[in-house]
Amino acid sequence: MAIYLNEDQAGHDANIIAYPHLVLCAGVTALLSDGSLAGCHFTDPTTEVANGQRLLNVIQGSGQLVVALYMACDFSEHVDNWGGLDVVGKAGLINYQGNAYTFDTGCINPQDGTYVAMISRGAGQHPEIRYKRDEKMEYRNPALNPPVGVSRTEHAGLTTQSGNEMHKVSYFWKVKKVNCP
Repeated sequence: MAIYLNEDQAGHDANIIAYPHLVLCAGVTALLSDGSLAGCHFTDPTTEVANGQRLLNVIQGSGQLVVALYMACDFSEHVDNWGGLDVVGKAGLINYQGNAYTFDTGCINPQDGTYVAMISRGAGQHPEIRYKRDEKMEYRNPALNPPVGVSRTEHAGLTTQSGNEMHKVSYFWKVKKVNCP
């Protein structure tokens, strides 16, 4: 299964959490002790606290502990220009202390945001991070919310315009480790 989180949505999935169209927004994902993922699509500074609470509720509802935190966004846009919290600030919203990892999508110079997918590799393993510039994505159903009775998995069907695979992030080259005290 997979879950597709639009703006100001939080959710939990055993396999994949996807964040469409991260322009000014940030995708924040918690790797849980059983290897599943909990995430939230953070938007603007006025919703930070509410989104932190949404994510905390999802984590608590899973019955698992957070073992690592991941944040994907264009940091120049989300933090510096837009005023969103950085990964340490977002960790504070969910009372998390420990290692966090950031992927700055600004490094790929997206013109219309970035599609990011976090893919679980199981307990104790960093999730795989895949991305594609949003202008190269072709969404099968671009509506913001799935219709009643349609799962987010069915709703999230997508392909790339060129049919190419999404790019895999290298933890060595593109991911920065941060300690959240």
